[in-house]
Amino acid sequence: MSATKEKFIFILDEWDFIFNRNIFSENHIYYLDFLRSLLKDKSYVSLCYMTGILPISKHSTGSSLNMFEEHTFLRDKLFDEYFGFTESEVKSLVLRNNNIDYEELESWYNGYTTARGIKVYNPRSVFSTY
Repeated sequence: MSATKEKFIFILDEWDFIFNRNIFSENHIYYLDFLRSLLKDKSYVSLCYMTGILPISKHSTGSSLNMFEEHTFLRDKLFDEYFGFTESEVKSLVLRNNNIDYEELESWYNGYTTARGIKVYNPRSVFSTY
């Protein structure tokens, strides 16, 4: 990597799964050490995008993974509507697909409301209904 000067974008979906489910609890510190050694202060890292429900700062000791900027859709007023489908987008999708109506989809998964009052739906929940 240092020979080619290539940079990488790392995407870790549900980085916190082992913490959230308390899986391999005896190895949590090794997992955090792995992330630190892979990502922190590495010239080959262009960006690291991690999704999860737990803040990494809560599980990282000291400064081991202090290079992240955390965004939460529940308080974010800049990016909140981009964390899923807005209510108007879901209604538009439902109009194009006559197999399901909005009220039925809403009863299965009612989404969440952002800090600005925008109702947002999980993309997977929307697509799995089709």
